[in-house]
Amino acid sequence: MVPWGAGELKKMLTEPTGLHVQDQKLIYKKKERDSKSYLDVERVKDGSKLVLVVDIESRERRILETLTCQEGNST
Repeated sequence: MVPWGAGELKKMLTEPTGLHVQDQKLIYKKKERDSKSYLDVERVKDGSKLVLVVDIESRERRILETLTCQEGNST
């Protein structure tokens, strides 16, 4: 069994993928898994296949927020 949460897995994937945790979606059995859920509770086992998808909307929203904050700090 896999003893970690989806959020921990996303953190582990940040460096090799270059994707921010908020920009990642983990899909298992055609459903997105919440970052707060534990993978063993979701019945993910060693050898199970998960799909990592880029959450474009989240990424764009986060980038816009960052730009807005930077503009606000420079004035």
